[in-house]
Amino acid sequence: MQTSISVIGASGGVSQAVGQPADQVRQKVDVSNRWIAVEDELRVMLSSISDANLKRRQEIALLSAQAYTIGTSLARNPENGALKPHLKEIKRLRNRAGRKKAASAPETPALEMPAPSVPSSTPSSTPVAPSAPAAASAKPQS
Repeated sequence: MQTSISVIGASGGVSQAVGQPADQVRQKVDVSNRWIAVEDELRVMLSSISDANLKRRQEIALLSAQAYTIGTSLARNPENGALKPHLKEIKRLRNRAGRKKAASAPETPALEMPAPSVPSSTPSSTPVAPSAPAAASAKPQS
């Protein structure tokens, strides 16, 4: 970089061709290097924030699991019957979150269609995705 800037400073023609004197280019390099340092510091800061948030989420998950377990044990005693609706709601939400979403029906029939043939002598400007092997989509017959 410095050698290229020296070329700009050594010749008025080069300076005129690039449109800037060597001093301005040196100043741009200096500013760029300072901003690189700022970027690095911000990356470290963001990483620290992300790590702290992950730790908080893990701690919250642990506290939540402990509260549910303790609440379940206490709810066995009739004196703590007020806990049952809360525990029932947690259980409902956990069951709901654990279910997989139903797969949507495909819009087109799942028939094995041959891939479009492209003559090898003429180059294609659009890439053609490879078709899935027939064995992977065929169901075994009994």
